[in-house]
Parts: sequence; C-alpha cells; structure tokens
Amino acid sequence: MRWVPLVDVDPTAATPRFLIQTVAEACGIRDFSAGTSWDALIACLSDHRHLLILDNTDRIIDAVGALVSELLAAVPTLRILATSRQPLGLRR
Repeated sequence: MRWVPLVDVDPTAATPRFLIQTVAEACGIRDFSAGTSWDALIACLSDHRHLLILDNTDRIIDAVGALVSELLAAVPTLRILATSRQPLGLRR
C-alpha cells in the first residue's frame, strides 16, 4: 500500500509530469537515473499487487483522473483508492 497525500499540491502545478513525480516519490523511488520517472513508477508498481491511495484529489480531479487512467492501463493489477467529493469520471 502506498499513500500519496495531494492536499498541498497547487492546482496550477498539477501537470501529469508533476503528479507522476509525486506518486513515484511516495512509492519510495528516488533514483531516476535508469530512465524516466514514469518508467521507474511502472516498474515499481508492476512487481507486486499494489494499492495506491491518492488522498485529497478534489482540487486536481482532472489531472488525477488522467493519471489514474494511464496507470491502470499500464498496470492492470494495480488498485487505486482516490479520496474526493466528486467522481474521477473514468470509463470502464
């Protein structure tokens, strides 16, 4: 299980690249020398079944929804719990 607190993320800074970096750091990834933060994050999440908790996504719901869609497509065994007062708007 990895908890990713997003309450302090500035909505104007919530780009996909920034969120990927934020999630990667919450997963304990510090060294990106072997590739991109996306590659490192996918490698980390693919090695086991993981639960990713994205906490306080309300102010950045669109960026989080896009990230969740990409993560679930890349890692089908990943489970994500996103706390928000509004739905992410994902399609099955």
